[in-house]
Amino acid sequence: MKKKKYLALLFIILSIFITGCGSKNKNSLKGKWQREDNFYGTVNLEFDDKEKVNFSYVTKTGEFNQDGTYKIEDDVIIINLKLWDREKSYTFEVKNNKLKLKDNSPLASALGGEYTRK
Repeated sequence: MKKKKYLALLFIILSIFITGCGSKNKNSLKGKWQREDNFYGTVNLEFDDKEKVNFSYVTKTGEFNQDGTYKIEDDVIIINLKLWDREKSYTFEVKNNKLKLKDNSPLASALGGEYTRK
């Protein structure tokens, strides 16, 4: 009987640990994200689970759309879009259907900010 209690307790602890660590993986990013920006208009990011990303924005004067790749290292996402000359890194957090990207690169880009899951 004690063995079952210990196993149940172990299962509960592991479940809490796995749930707490799950916010920093590809699956937490998967899907469409959107934010409004004064300069870029509607900014969209779409991540899949195969480390592919699509970045687009729609302004009053036109649209921009670009594909790229991403990888995750702890709480940092590294994004490389096809037209960029190098990859850019962002500290990220996913919480309550919000994605926060803080630009870690010396050159700012349109991607930083707070997004809502769509």
